[in-house]
Amino acid sequence: VLDNLLSATKAAGFDLASRGILTDQSAVGTGNSYYVLGPVHDDKPRAPQMVGALTEGAFVTNPHDAAFLAQDKFLGAVARGYANAILQWFQTVGR
Repeated sequence: VLDNLLSATKAAGFDLASRGILTDQSAVGTGNSYYVLGPVHDDKPRAPQMVGALTEGAFVTNPHDAAFLAQDKFLGAVARGYANAILQWFQTVGR
């Protein structure tokens, strides 16, 4: 998802900074998970049994990102990045 998002926004002329990828563990602590994505342990309740990714394309609290978010061209590029990531997942994993 991150690679597709960065590629699409760059192709549209936007220099979006990569903030990397966090695992549940690094974001919310050992043994915890984002509820929407569900825990990896079978002894804990899980969210729906489907693939999921929690992403943030840009931040309104960052002036650089906020300027991008005010532009339709940027929003379209973000949408293309997400769409490309979904398509790539179906083409490689195919469910």
